[in-house]
Amino acid sequence: MIKRKISKIWILPAIASGALLVGIFFPMALFREWKQSVEQSYSADQQIPESKVLQLALAPISERQTELEAIAQDRNASLERSRARYLLASDSLQEKPETAIKLLEGLDQDYPLLAGNILAKRAAAYE
Repeated sequence: MIKRKISKIWILPAIASGALLVGIFFPMALFREWKQSVEQSYSADQQIPESKVLQLALAPISERQTELEAIAQDRNASLERSRARYLLASDSLQEKPETAIKLLEGLDQDYPLLAGNILAKRAAAYE
């Protein structure tokens, strides 16, 4: 009789431990499979599109000014135009804050990704 009670007592924790291990490791295996499928779909082979403004951002201010102005004055609203306006405003913030304010006007709506930075630059221009 005592042997039977002891075996029942040990069986329950063993089953619970097994269920716990399955509950932990099975979802981890599913997560690994999902992660691999996501990594394959967004592989490093995908190239970032060429951006004239991003290339100009690395150039000295004096060299990039005229090209950025040409891009910023484009009538078609685009990401390139918004980037050019932001970069021009950043460049002219110290010397010509009025120009920076004009360039930053409405840019937070056109380029919401940098809305916080745009508003901070606009506030700095008003100082």
